[in-house]
Amino acid sequence: EIDKATAEALANYRGYALRLGSREIENASLHQLIECKASTLSLGLRKIDEPSAKILCKHKGWLVLSKVSEITDSVSKILATKEGTLIFDNLSKLSDQAAQNFSKSELEGLGVGKLEHISEKGANLLSAFKGTLMIADLKLTAGKLQIETDGKSWPRTLAKSFPQALEIFQSIADSSGNFAFEKLESISDEAAHVLSKSKLD
Repeated sequence: EIDKATAEALANYRGYALRLGSREIENASLHQLIECKASTLSLGLRKIDEPSAKILCKHKGWLVLSKVSEITDSVSKILATKEGTLIFDNLSKLSDQAAQNFSKSELEGLGVGKLEHISEKGANLLSAFKGTLMIADLKLTAGKLQIETDGKSWPRTLAKSFPQALEIFQSIADSSGNFAFEKLESISDEAAHVLSKSKLD
């Protein structure tokens, strides 16, 4: 547990990144930590409720939530008002409403590291995000976005599925802003051609 006095002291750290693994942090301590002088603040919180989200959204640099696996729609709406960049290293699912909230946000960057569940509607909404969108390992699952191979639907990571998923590339190419392919292993000539005609920055 990080008490208020410790948080106040840590907030004066001026290095590149301040990483804290505590799974629970009192709101009084969060108030101190968001004043951190480091470029990146990484927190190990496992859950975020509305009160803590209202505090976190005041942070203006890179905020990394390394252990959060799920967020409610109401929390996503609050976090979407944050300035700077928001990274979820461990977020496994995102509802349509949450995708819409983030798609309309003024965040400079949004990262989701282990997104496993998102509907086709949610993916389309998220593609409208105007900042830098970083999706490290989106899994395409049955009933969601599907890749058809020999008449069978099968889940793969987004990176490995990209060469066979021109419709996803086209959706990305039609969006604006930046898009980061962190784990892209290969790309077909057709997909490369689609991206070359994109509106991305």
